[in-house]
Amino acid sequence: MKTNKDRLITMTGSAFMVTVLGMFLMICGVLSTARADIIEYNGVATITSTAFPGDIAVDDIFHVSLTYDDSTTDTNSSTYGGRFNYALLTFVITRDPGNTGTWDPAIGTWDINPSSNHYTNDNGDSMGIQNHGTGLDTLGGIPFHDLTPGWDWDPTVHDLVDNGSGQTLRNIFGDVSPDFVQTVSNLEIRNTDYDSAIGSLVLTPPTTPTPACVNNGDVNLNGSLTSEDAQIAFSIALGAYTPTYDEWCAADCNGDGEVTAGDAQVIFGAVLGLDNCVDPL
Repeated sequence: MKTNKDRLITMTGSAFMVTVLGMFLMICGVLSTARADIIEYNGVATITSTAFPGDIAVDDIFHVSLTYDDSTTDTNSSTYGGRFNYALLTFVITRDPGNTGTWDPAIGTWDINPSSNHYTNDNGDSMGIQNHGTGLDTLGGIPFHDLTPGWDWDPTVHDLVDNGSGQTLRNIFGDVSPDFVQTVSNLEIRNTDYDSAIGSLVLTPPTTPTPACVNNGDVNLNGSLTSEDAQIAFSIALGAYTPTYDEWCAADCNGDGEVTAGDAQVIFGAVLGLDNCVDPL
């Protein structure tokens, strides 16, 4: 049975832990990691002009599907455009069975990363993904070079702003939503002489095929809150631990789209009964 002295020691120890952890987290409070969303695009490209009609004819159709990680960081210091190597996760393009041209991209292998460069032109409010591959048939008798789907947005609705290297795709685009009005979308397929076939690309609205994000502080997903949850959240904020989607959501205790040392502090407060996450257990 605990005496009053024991209770005082326990309370004093808890208060000391809160004070020390709080001071440490305040010192490191600028550290954070942003949530990664996997964005999916699907579309249909209809060829409108071509330099090699025997391979790709006017009115030929290609079906495009791709996913990218919007937490990828810009490596280009220019404020004119960003370069997001490793953003592209999957890329699939298939030939419509009714095509007149014989070129079939399905026989090749796409060099997803790092050869595929996901880039933005922020003055033109556009984005494109330059894809290289191997094992693809020639175009007009000349080796295949690249295939680039690209699309623009209406700057009066959503103006892309690039502040230089270090930004993520999410920083530039914001959350994916229907206000991404596509004014021009196209697909360009080139050989090594840079002759090309160009098609209009109609994209379905982007989707984020991710489950609901539950911001409850239970980072280790064991159904209860302990100091271990706060410790893991802090490791995530430091970049010392790579979380799963559910772990990241749980660590984002305040639901602001980032995991910071402040989230770890609130989780620890919730363990002590002094605070709560936005989705309390």
